[in-house]
Order: sequence, then structure tokens, then C-alpha cells
Amino acid sequence: MVLAEEVVEIGVTLMPPEEGEEVVDMNMDDDTF
Repeated sequence: MVLAEEVVEIGVTLMPPEEGEEVVDMNMDDDTF
């Protein structure tokens, strides 16, 4: 399985900071799951 942290790092690298923040928020929700 891919670590959520790696997904966030990749997302932030590909996306601008503003969208990156949204990706991090979604990731936090997934961690809650």
C-alpha cells in the first residue's frame, strides 16, 4: 500500500500550494477513516 504521507508529498509537488492544502485536508480525513 502507498503511504498517505507519500501521496500528500506527490500531490503538493504537482499542485500549487493552495490546492496542496486541500489535498492535505482530504488526506487527514482519510487518516480518520
